[in-house]
Amino acid sequence: MWQDTRTAELVRELAGAKGFDRLREDVGLPLSTYFSGPKVAWILDSVPGARARAERGELAFGTIDTWTLWNLTGGVDGGVHATT
Repeated sequence: MWQDTRTAELVRELAGAKGFDRLREDVGLPLSTYFSGPKVAWILDSVPGARARAERGELAFGTIDTWTLWNLTGGVDGGVHATT
């Protein structure tokens, strides 16, 4: 994870009137800019062409483990993209 607060507005919107703890009972954690979901949403909405490339299957998201596995299994030449 990288500490990046560009998603703060999105996280505030998701929290709404119920606040940052609105999902804590279900998932055990508060809404936060720390997590990858809002970061991926920000990339898709803010980086020119990212959403279109993702829709065409040209982008993949994952962890550093995902990236390492992809590179060790061939990368652009057929690497395996997997995440847990």
